Amino acid sequence: MDGLSRFWRSPAEAVFFLVLALMVIGSLTIYSASSVLGQQDHGSSLYFVKRYWAFGGLGLAAVLASLRFGAPSWRRLMGPMVLLSFITLVAVMGMGVEVKGARRWLSLGGFTFQPSEVAKAAVVLMMAVYVTDQWRLRRRATIFSWPMAVT
Repeated sequence: MDGLSRFWRSPAEAVFFLVLALMVIGSLTIYSASSVLGQQDHGSSLYFVKRYWAFGGLGLAAVLASLRFGAPSWRRLMGPMVLLSFITLVAVMGMGVEVKGARRWLSLGGFTFQPSEVAKAAVVLMMAVYVTDQWRLRRRATIFSWPMAVT
């Protein structure tokens, strides 16, 4: 019996509980750092902790939704996602919104976002596809492989 099977039924369960533990620690840190500001500006010392858990819940829902897709779906999504990230990164140079002196944001229909966040997700997806391809071909994907080194 290995160490993992003594505590968790699956690696996914282990990751889930480790993420939950990190979120609890993050909550304590946020409360410690922002309780006074939350009380002064928003009337609740737990204001920022509540926001943290609300967005954490959205993130968890996104992870659970993404688990419903198989690997072929993610592979098909990679091309459009890379293209979208490239288009938004170029668009920010001409149509970007300036926030605090930096032009890094795009505003679409009242929704403002940073195109670099789309690019980060696209790079993670590209690397996952690359590593999976290397594994299927029985090749080693090391940190010194050219796609890994570029990112």
